Formats: sequence, structure tokens, C-alpha cells
Amino acid sequence: MLYTIQRSQVTLRVEDNGKVVCYPTRLEKEKVFCPHKMNVSVGINSEKYPPAGGDLQLKSHRFENNRLELVFAHGEGLEVETVIECPEGVSAFRQVNTVRNTTDHPIILNYLSSANLDNLCFPDGGEWYRDEKLKVHYCNNTWEKEGQWKCVPIRTFGVMPGTRHEFENTDFSISSVGSQATRHYYPMMLLEDCPSKAIWFMEIEGANDWDIQLGQFGNLAESNVSLQCSAANEENGGWFYRLMPGESYSSVPATFGCADGGWNEAIAEITKMHRIGSLISPESYTIPVVFNDYMDCLWCERNEKKMTALIQAAADVGCEYFVIDAGWHMNGDGVTGSWGASLGDWLVDDTGFGAPGLQGTLDRIREHGMIPGIWFEMDAATPNASIYRVKDALLTRHGEIITKPRAFLNMRCEAVRTHLKERVGELYRMGVRYIKNDYNNSTSVGTDMYGETSAEGLVRNSEAFLSLMDEIRELYPDLILENCGSGGMREDAGTLRHFHLQSTSDQELYRFYPSILSGSLAFIAPEKAGIWSYPYPLMLEEHNLPITKETFAGMEDGEETVFNMVSAMCGSLYLSGRIDCADEKNKNLIRESIQTYKEYRDKIKTAVPYYPLGLKNMHDGGFQAVGLKYDEGCRMLLAVWKEGTEEDTVSVPLPGLDSSGSVSMLYPKEDKKVNFSVEKDCLTVHFPGGKTNMARLFTVKL
Repeated sequence: MLYTIQRSQVTLRVEDNGKVVCYPTRLEKEKVFCPHKMNVSVGINSEKYPPAGGDLQLKSHRFENNRLELVFAHGEGLEVETVIECPEGVSAFRQVNTVRNTTDHPIILNYLSSANLDNLCFPDGGEWYRDEKLKVHYCNNTWEKEGQWKCVPIRTFGVMPGTRHEFENTDFSISSVGSQATRHYYPMMLLEDCPSKAIWFMEIEGANDWDIQLGQFGNLAESNVSLQCSAANEENGGWFYRLMPGESYSSVPATFGCADGGWNEAIAEITKMHRIGSLISPESYTIPVVFNDYMDCLWCERNEKKMTALIQAAADVGCEYFVIDAGWHMNGDGVTGSWGASLGDWLVDDTGFGAPGLQGTLDRIREHGMIPGIWFEMDAATPNASIYRVKDALLTRHGEIITKPRAFLNMRCEAVRTHLKERVGELYRMGVRYIKNDYNNSTSVGTDMYGETSAEGLVRNSEAFLSLMDEIRELYPDLILENCGSGGMREDAGTLRHFHLQSTSDQELYRFYPSILSGSLAFIAPEKAGIWSYPYPLMLEEHNLPITKETFAGMEDGEETVFNMVSAMCGSLYLSGRIDCADEKNKNLIRESIQTYKEYRDKIKTAVPYYPLGLKNMHDGGFQAVGLKYDEGCRMLLAVWKEGTEEDTVSVPLPGLDSSGSVSMLYPKEDKKVNFSVEKDCLTVHFPGGKTNMARLFTVKL
């Protein structure tokens, strides 16, 4: 073999022919199959899968500075380079494949994988397609229902051998087409080999079209399982690329690895890898405590009286940033109306702010000791915007503007880039130090303005958008950038590595948020996971109705507030709701939560998620729990929720727990309703009967 690279729990072995094997270090090497396929696949001239390995001959190899480089010659006149980053301290690797045309004629690429993993089961496991053998983890991720993970046996998808033919091939894919890359699934899949306690994972950083394929090849006597991902696939979005002589094309990066143990161990490694891959170090900023005036709050219907009350209330409870959401802006025609009808020019509209105007309101926020923030949707423009009429400013397909009348700005157009940087610059000069950038629509298959296919045009526009974010960060180093895509519709790892924070959902009903935040923490580092809390909520349908004594009936015992705040304390605390209406008891609960959060938020920057009760989906009800392990796993913040159930007791398994002094209730500190007891390896929490939605936050020493 050429190289044996050990990282944390995993070994990467490179064979003499360039094939790569990934497996837990604990397992004996003789139990590891060699892969049938290379770690890269290239499709040429409408043939998606060239003969595996037959067209790739290893030319050169090098491993230096935690970077593995393999260069292959392809029989069709391509040079293929695979670069695998192998960072220390994590059981994961990041791969990019680059193909170069070494001929004197164009070559049509119609497929380029980002990574392949082959033979992901071991011979001692018996018939791998049995339900107790291989489990597949994947995540549904739809609007207000983000982070909904499924775990099912592999043959649920028909992936199993069924013939005597050695060429038998079955597969199952999750995929996305369009610019909201995470509006159906999150681009990650995990394959768990239960007998060997190994779990492989693969994630693609696709902000555009992507697919992950779980496949099986071979017959009943001998077969194998593989994971393969791509963001350049003619069968998924119509992508192809005419590679000219001497030209190169690189794949979207992918992360893969193998953890020893199971789900919790794999998510810990994935979280570490996301931190390594981020362009923004967690140590470069303090996780902010933010108030936003939109969700279950003003819903863009603001006036001076409401704003004054909310600014005062947010300051009183300890918020550090106050973000003014949509509706602060107008377009060049001066016509005001729905916030969604005035996108693109981003001119200040003082209408909703009374005598102080927007500038006076920003000043008032600062006078109350907070930092002002503003909502944006940089990609969007409506027909009454001046930028809408600038040549090449809008994305088109077949010569027509995409999704008229609400169009997408062309991020490769210099006029657009200059315009957006100027608008951000003006807001910065007004005192804004936080931008919540939203993204509420999808381009569908993309734009044919660049490249021969709409799919390739989408890739180039996405790259241009992310480079613009990098330029803005460089221009304004103290500006916090939050990514939002109608919640989590554009929250792939490739996008999020350019932002400080990610809004995890637009979910309006607080009792559903634990399932969303728990699932989202599996693919968003906790310090970047913006989790909405909205005590004293006004639903969209109610926000223009008079507030009466009955409006917030049932809030008096504080349990809804505690539930909201416990959820938000598991990531980046993002507060909303009509907290200006809160009584003294609830206001104190909010204040206590924020003060407690500030005391431990630095721990979140190194914490990894832990799921002692597994994951539950929305509407499952019952008890949920998520932990954030820090201090090398010796300590943990543990949130426990009771949602929609009359049951009053839950036992939470916590291996390593050994004494009553190992657990304390962190929030609320002066609680007299909830009791808990500790036995070896188990925390039992006793909630009072009669209340269906409750939550508490604990600290645990393991």
C-alpha cells in the first residue's frame, strides 16, 4: 500500500493503484474489503459511469501537510486529480476532484463525483441487507419542518441483492435541484453497520443541484454497498460541461468519514469537521444574543410606539443585538406597501418608524446598549426597483426573467455587486453591525446566462454570491452575517461556511421547535445554529388585532417562556415575541435565561451534540433530550423537553453518570416544580402532572 493515514477513530488506506479504503481503526485490517471503484467517477459523452477503475491509472501521489494528492490518467484523454484534506483530530476527510482535458479536442463531461465510498460492510456481518444489519440515516428538511431525521433498514429502499447475476445494481438517492439546496433533504447520508458498530457518513457542500446515492452492486453470493455524491450530474438537473483542451473543472467539495460507535460518535466528528471547514473561526466573535422583531412579533407591521416598547424590553432582559426585520426599505419609485413588493434598491423607508425614522431608531437601539441589525434579501428584486432595469442585472433562462415579477439578481454582474456593497456600506455608516440575509425562493433549474446548461449557470451564480459575502466580511470585519433561507431552505455546509450564523427555521409554534433544533444540530455547529424563542407570541393571523387580557392567557405560570428559552439556549439565542407585554414573572425568566446563557455560551463553541433519547420527529410527542458535550466530553449541557404528553417522568440514559452531585438544574435555577434523581448511568426527571409542554436545562458532569 502507498499510505496509511490514521485520524482519531478512522484509518484512510491508499492502495498501490490509488484506491482508497476508509474504516474504523479499531477493526482488523483483514476485515476491510478493498473498494471496487476509485474514489472518483467521471462521466464522458453521455456515459455516466465509466468502467470502475479501468479508465483510471495512477500517475503520481503525494502526502504532505495533511493533504493527500492522487493524480490519474483517464483513458479518454483526461487527467484526474483527487485531493483529500486529512485534518488532525477528526475522523473525517474533505475531498475535491479536478479533471483536466489533455487532448486537442473538447470533451463533454456529464458526471463528476465529489466522493465515492465502496464496500461499506464487513464479511463478519453476515447478510448485510437484513434489518438488524445496515441502517440508513437521512434527513427530511422542508419549510418549518427542518431537521426531521429518519433511520430505516437499508432494504426499505429496495437496496439488496436479489439475483444470481454479478452485474445486478440497485440504488436509492436523495437529491435537490435548484438554488434552495436544502428545501427537501439535507445533503448528508449516514450508513450504520450495527454488528461492527461502525457508521460511515457522506456530506456534499452543494449550494445548487446535488445528489447522494446509496447503491448495491453484485449478486446474492457476493455484493457490496456504496455511497457516492455529486453536484455535477446530467441525470439530476441536466448538468453537463464542454471541457476545452487544457481546461480544468473541479467538483463541489464533499466530506466523508467513518466513526466508531454509532450516531452520536458520527455527529460529533461531523460537527468538528464543520468547524474546521468554516471560513469564520468561532474564536473570532462572541455568539450574539439577538432580538428580532419579526417572528410571532410585529410581522413587519411596526410603528414608533411598538418599536420603542420592544427596544426597551429587549434591552431590559439583556439582549445585545436588535434586528429590524423586513419592511424598513423601499424601491426607487417611492411607492410603499407590502415589504415583499419593494425589493432590490434597498432605500430607507421611514414610514414605520415615526418621527425618529430609521436612523433615529438605530440610534435609539444603541442608546439602550444594543447593536442594531437589519434584514436583507440580497438576491431578490421586484419590477419597481431601479436595479431591476439594469442590463444583465437579473437572472434569466431562455431569455426570460426567472420567476417574474419577483426576480433574482445576477451575482456575477458587477453593477449588482457594486450596488449591494454600496447599500450595505450605507447601513454600516448608519450604525448597522448585523445583517440577516434571507432567501425566499428558488431559481428552479438555474440560469443559462453562463455555461451551456442552466445547472452550470446556477453553480457560477452561487459561487459569485458566496464570494460577495466574503468581500463584505472583508470590508466590514465587525459585521455579523446571518444566513436565512425561509428558515433552513439554503443551509448547506458550502453556504454556511461563509456566515457567522444560520436561522434554523421559520417555525412559529414553539412546541415543535425541539424536533427541529435537535435534528439541525446534527449538521450545523451549535454556535452557528440560530434558534428562535418567542415567549408572548402573536401569530400572523392575530398580529393586527388589539392586545387584550385574554391575548396571552395561560402565560402566567411561566412554563411556555421556560420551554422557549430552553430551546434557544441550545445554540445561538434568537429572541422574539411581544416580550414588551410580559408580566414581571415572565420577564424575569427571560432575563435569567439570557444571563445564564451568557455565562456558558463560550462552551458551545467547542461542544458537540449528544442524543441520549435518540431523535424524534415533529408530532411524535413525548419526551425529547439533547446534550451539548464539552471539556472533551466530560461535561454536558442537557435540555429535556416534555411535549404534548400527560406522562410525568422520563429516564435519560447518560453513560458515565455516577453520583447525585453530577447533575444540577441550570435553568430555571429557583425551580420548585420539577424534581430529578440520579442513578448510575441514568438521570430521571419528574415533571408535575397536568402540564403537557414543559422543559428544563441541566448541567451534567460525566
